[in-house]
Amino acid sequence: MAIKQTIPVILDVDVIVVGGSSGGVACAAAAARAGARVFLAAAETYLGEDICATGQFWLPPATPLDTPLAQALFAAADGTRTIPVRPLDVKRRLDDELIESGVSFLFGCAPADLLTDRANCVAGVVFASKSGLFAVRGRTVIDATPAAQLARVASVPFTAWAGGTIRLHRVTIGHRATGDDGTQGRLLPGRVRGETGQQSVELDAFEYTFELPIPTWSPAGLAELEQVVRDRIWHTDQNWTADRNWCVPPQAVDTGTLHAWQGTDGLALEAFATTRPNLFVLGPCAAVTRDAAAKLLLAPHAIACGERLGRQAADAAGKARRPATVHPLHGVASAADVREPCTCGRFLREHQARVRGPAGAEFDELGAFDVVVVGGGTGGAPAAIAAARTGARVLLLEALYGLGGVGTLGCISVYYYGNRSGFTAEVTEGLRKLSGDPAFKPDQWNPLHKAEWFRRNLRQANGQIWFGAMVSGVVMDGPRVCGVVVNTPWGRGLVRAGAVVDATGNADVAAAAGAACRIVSDADLAIQGTGLPSLPF
Repeated sequence: MAIKQTIPVILDVDVIVVGGSSGGVACAAAAARAGARVFLAAAETYLGEDICATGQFWLPPATPLDTPLAQALFAAADGTRTIPVRPLDVKRRLDDELIESGVSFLFGCAPADLLTDRANCVAGVVFASKSGLFAVRGRTVIDATPAAQLARVASVPFTAWAGGTIRLHRVTIGHRATGDDGTQGRLLPGRVRGETGQQSVELDAFEYTFELPIPTWSPAGLAELEQVVRDRIWHTDQNWTADRNWCVPPQAVDTGTLHAWQGTDGLALEAFATTRPNLFVLGPCAAVTRDAAAKLLLAPHAIACGERLGRQAADAAGKARRPATVHPLHGVASAADVREPCTCGRFLREHQARVRGPAGAEFDELGAFDVVVVGGGTGGAPAAIAAARTGARVLLLEALYGLGGVGTLGCISVYYYGNRSGFTAEVTEGLRKLSGDPAFKPDQWNPLHKAEWFRRNLRQANGQIWFGAMVSGVVMDGPRVCGVVVNTPWGRGLVRAGAVVDATGNADVAAAAGAACRIVSDADLAIQGTGLPSLPF
């Protein structure tokens, strides 16, 4: 039996942009500059995922920079193109774009449902976060996520695709993949400034292309392709690899017409419309041909189209009426006992209103496992490996794009105190072999090597890994947790589990299940100061 709950409404705006891509940022800023009140939600912990998560720091030379934002991202002040651009420069410039235009924005938020009014018109968005659900009211919504997640949740029709082969691209920096004799990875122009130890170095970058079969465009199918590609591109001397593959999605919004590319000024804005008025899709899943979708994957094109759409969205929001009553689109609850309570103290204190809606409405079931481990950090990755080695069917859900937590992604790569026997000794010996370094030091490690060791050993034990997977709720069977609600870049749904291990570090799963939890302090931004160690790139 599904749980009835209320969802706090934290903002009331004119335009909502879902997704932190460069096009989404441009759309939000343009709408705000046209006089609209705008809110943007990004699933990642930064803006510009279409550039930074996929390593798209190199533009094809002929790509025009038709907007001030594109010029600021990809060219120096004198107009000289930057090859390659740096990810922190991209993120900071996009932050500034939203701040300067007055857009409100949050990170770590995935679309969970559409809000509608009594006439079934768009009235806002329900978002999922590690702190459960919250809502934002708005009259025009732009879905700028990589796979049009909100449009899919809102039951917008998409063109059919029966499975097949897709072309994937992956960028690496520092060394060619193991086994690449120089003929596979495309050497990218320019040199990347990086760091090895305390030494500044210049590094090569490579783009690999794969043609791989996938039966369905689904979180499970895409997660498996992610692991296959990682298996193929690894090298011990790499300094960085992109978080995600990038590709042209095989499906588009189905409005009856697929629009061909006519340039950023000539592409009709109807190409971004959906069958639901005032809900638009900005990105490669828009109602365009797949050749045009490839153009929209280039940030300058997405930015130019986003600015046009943002101005139209502001105009449409100004003409739309503000409904008195709103509710989640999916008003029919599923049979699952799903709980996604809001546990954010700030949202609960400062909410403007509440909307009633079921938790667990019309979820897709994405998989079933004996053990689901939520969080792949210092404790979660070993827990998943240990469970998989018993023969259990194991799924590890990690919100970021590597395993090992602060000891790898956080670059805290030296032991402090603690017992280094048992599993820790196994990891140390594994890292010694993986590095091939005769001067290997057992009390410190290469963060990329340790993340890869965890990934490789879980795969060898037949465990599955979904990166970019944020858990926002649980499935209950009476008092027992029997699954989780997971939000991925490719979709949202339920994962069933015989047992769930909460390795989030914040008791996210336990809190959603109703366990007694306490906030240590709401006065500080961080509980443990860990410093800011540098990444190699």
